[in-house]
Amino acid sequence: MIALIMSTGTLMILGSGTFYILIERALLTQFDQALLMKTKMLTLFPEVERDGISLEFTERPLPEFERPELGEYYQIWLHGGTVLSKSHSLGNASLEPQYGTLENPVFRNIQLPGGRAGRAIGVGFLPTKEIKNHAVTDSPESPFAMILVFARDRTPLDHLLTEVRLGIIMTGCILLALTGWIVNRTLRNGLAPINRLTQEVESLDAHSLTSAQITTNHLPAEPIPIATELTSLIGRLNEAFQRERRLTSDIAHEINTPLSELRTASEVAMKWPDDSEITRNLAQQTLESVTNLQNVTGKLLELARQQNALSLDRYEVDLAALWAETRSRYAAKFQNRKLVLNEIFPAKALIKSDSVLLRIVLDNLLENAMEYSPDGAAIRCTLSVSADDSWRLVMENPNTALSHADLEHLFEPLWRHDSSRTSSKHCGLGLALVKTIAARLGMNVYACLPDPDTFRLVLDSSNEGSRTK
Repeated sequence: MIALIMSTGTLMILGSGTFYILIERALLTQFDQALLMKTKMLTLFPEVERDGISLEFTERPLPEFERPELGEYYQIWLHGGTVLSKSHSLGNASLEPQYGTLENPVFRNIQLPGGRAGRAIGVGFLPTKEIKNHAVTDSPESPFAMILVFARDRTPLDHLLTEVRLGIIMTGCILLALTGWIVNRTLRNGLAPINRLTQEVESLDAHSLTSAQITTNHLPAEPIPIATELTSLIGRLNEAFQRERRLTSDIAHEINTPLSELRTASEVAMKWPDDSEITRNLAQQTLESVTNLQNVTGKLLELARQQNALSLDRYEVDLAALWAETRSRYAAKFQNRKLVLNEIFPAKALIKSDSVLLRIVLDNLLENAMEYSPDGAAIRCTLSVSADDSWRLVMENPNTALSHADLEHLFEPLWRHDSSRTSSKHCGLGLALVKTIAARLGMNVYACLPDPDTFRLVLDSSNEGSRTK
């Protein structure tokens, strides 16, 4: 509001100043035109006669030049400096003979007798009449050349300009005050919806995000996109809160299950301390539980590290060779479970990436396909490389339980389709880690069900993938 009022006030001052200058010039020009007309009239009176120069208005005095209070003055000189005549209103004072021509007269401000402000015009001229044997020449050096200075009191003009200034200042102050009032009222009315929007946002907390929605009925057109984006942000925040709550619950389940197993096994061992078989079972169960806990915590730490990692340097990596290395590490498991790996890979696939992170991604993709496939199933893996150096890795395995509704949760940490979490082989962190690393590498990973019996995971370097593909 202050900025608007100051800007408007500055524009008013500039506009009023320009307006005053134009009025002053117009009035001064009008005043000077009146001086010039009177001066031209006075230059018609001098005559050159046989016995000298005759000034007609000295023989018949003009009344406006008789008394000082009437405010008009004149003085006439010969070109040599001899004073021919001056008005009675001058008294003992004299005017300065500064002059030009009738075409380009000299105007100036002067101080009149009595200290009043005046304005004078000075011209040099020749008498307009001739007599026999005494022709008046056009030369300024003619013995008949004269100088006329005519002055008039400019007090009425100054009073008028003062009234104009006061009028402009008063009008400007009134307009500025009205502008401030209008701006204040307009801004308050205009910002009232924003204030209500602020109050709505201030009233939100973590418990009200589920049903919170910013209303737009009372908003003008401009802030509606802001309110819409706020509603979208609230939805995303609510989803994030829900994921965090699920993650907290899932972590508690993952830790509680092996701890419960350890406690039960320990209680049994303490009840029969001399039973060597129970002791061996306790040791075996302890090893499995600790291994599972290490697997969960290790992947959680890796997930947190990747989420907080800084940017990385990319270099040339042979994706085909990296895949062959990953596949060989799981060869024994494939053979034990009689799984079949059908792969379509080029002999060499050079890409710009990070081999360490890509190895983690390929490990988790292959392990996920293997763990969730029944014994004897076929897993299909295809790598396609485009001419623009983009590539696409597709991993397919049989689908035994997932539905389309499950796909949006697949990449959440510790999410499992089995909500009872009866299996201890899977912790639900592999795909979450894959998605985090893919984002760091500038890639997109998504899952889909091309048919009810097939689960497909796609790693797309073009970062334009979609869950619906």
